[in-house]
Amino acid sequence: MTMDTFAKLLKEKLLELLENVEEIEIIRTLKNNSVEYTSLIIKEKGINISPTIHLNPIMEWYEEIGDLDAIAAMVVSKYVNARLAKSYDVSFIRSWKKVKEMVVFKLISKEKNAELLAKVPHREVLNLALVYYIALPELKGSIPIFNNHFEFWGISEEELYEAAMRNTPKLLPIKVSSLDEIMKTEDGQKTRAYVVTNDLDLYGAATLLYPESMKILEEKIQSDFYLLPSSVQEFLAVPVMEWISTDEVLQLVKDVNRYKVEKEDFLADSVYLYKRDKREICIAA
Repeated sequence: MTMDTFAKLLKEKLLELLENVEEIEIIRTLKNNSVEYTSLIIKEKGINISPTIHLNPIMEWYEEIGDLDAIAAMVVSKYVNARLAKSYDVSFIRSWKKVKEMVVFKLISKEKNAELLAKVPHREVLNLALVYYIALPELKGSIPIFNNHFEFWGISEEELYEAAMRNTPKLLPIKVSSLDEIMKTEDGQKTRAYVVTNDLDLYGAATLLYPESMKILEEKIQSDFYLLPSSVQEFLAVPVMEWISTDEVLQLVKDVNRYKVEKEDFLADSVYLYKRDKREICIAA
């Protein structure tokens, strides 16, 4: 069964089950790393913001169990949990004075998002791209910022960047967790490593740029350390070790990206290095 056929069948079933639904629209959206999703937008009468249900993982489940009724019931449950009881006032988006307190940033792959980067304000950081969005925690959602937004606001990318650098550490504070073990030395001793993300575990690799992040890690590790981009959600901080080369660490990152990381979550096949004496991050490999 094709995705188009599945989407149409599920749409028809949902229209039978859901009351007060004005329309169910089938759309295709381009996500991070140019991953395309087919989704349903369930539009309810009198509500201006509608839940979007991504169908790719749902179709995989349908192919396993073959029960459209069970799938539809699950989607209804997701919709009921996500729907708004009333319309949401989005007029704030017209005012930079209001928006500037809500702007945050995330880090994505520069190489794999060329199409997106042509449409959004961004800046290059190392070999990555920093992009902006409006955080809407009360909706558990966000609004991406496109070129026409900041042109409408009449601001520069520098102003956008300054606002995001102020807001992101406050709205999405850093979270550092210790891993008991990530690598073992030749004599069996454990090497301490830290997982660094934000308190939502969402696009937490952006904490790489928080001013306090390197200070926290420097105090814990007490040496130069590698920064490994395990996904867009987090990175790992691992002390530099004499027994393993930078090239070997890079191969480890590539293996994890290839076999453990979803395509949409990929950040970079790179190893970054924090140098204590210079207090700076550079590309090691």
